[in-house]
Amino acid sequence: MSQKIRTVLIDDEELVLDNLSYLLEEFPRIETVFKTTNPAEALDYIEAGNKVEVVFLDICMPEKNGIELAEDIFAYNPGIKIVFLTAYDSYVMDSFRVNTFDYILKPVTYKRLSRMVEKLERLLVQEEPIGAVANQEEQGEPKIVGFKDNQFYIFDAKDACYIMVDGRDLLLITENETYRIKHNMNYWEERLKHHDWFRCHRGYLVNLKCVKAFTPMFNSTYSIKLKNRAEEIPVSRSYVNEFKKILSL
Repeated sequence: MSQKIRTVLIDDEELVLDNLSYLLEEFPRIETVFKTTNPAEALDYIEAGNKVEVVFLDICMPEKNGIELAEDIFAYNPGIKIVFLTAYDSYVMDSFRVNTFDYILKPVTYKRLSRMVEKLERLLVQEEPIGAVANQEEQGEPKIVGFKDNQFYIFDAKDACYIMVDGRDLLLITENETYRIKHNMNYWEERLKHHDWFRCHRGYLVNLKCVKAFTPMFNSTYSIKLKNRAEEIPVSRSYVNEFKKILSL
């Protein structure tokens, strides 16, 4: 049996939620795991680490604009598919600002949902190999899945330079490009610590194989120079002793 597509429904109108939930029951692969009229509750559910593939999201809500909520969702998990719901076609262009998967004009109909689900299933079949890599516990070199321009890219950890926090995003920096990645810094620190990666700062995790040199700075800190990048990476005081230990200083 094909894997279920876990779905979250968000709309400020209970009747819309009930109707959408009822219609989605007609599609065997779709499983509604959470529905709410409260955008904050939905974001909490997603950020708690619950597995979600698709979010149906009303654009016009009094507590939080659906476009803004979609941006928050993407910041945590850029792989989630957003399907916007709106009663006004004037919002359609706004919806594509955040790489939306699809939009549906209200009232939602079975025929329109059917087209969306068919499109979704085709896309998920293409992404299944990437999803398997992202969730697999590697026996050898860990893999990192990056997201850029609505596409996923797979990297061996040894081929990336560093990971950094950028606001609510987590970025993977390679020799030439920058990608968004899932999870948080603590997750990647634990996953990569036995593969020559080092947490040098609360906002940085660096591949030691990419380090060219390092310079002592004021307040007993260091600055790391990389082989193939111009920017320098800080080593904060909290991580200096471990840094020295690793390098036998």
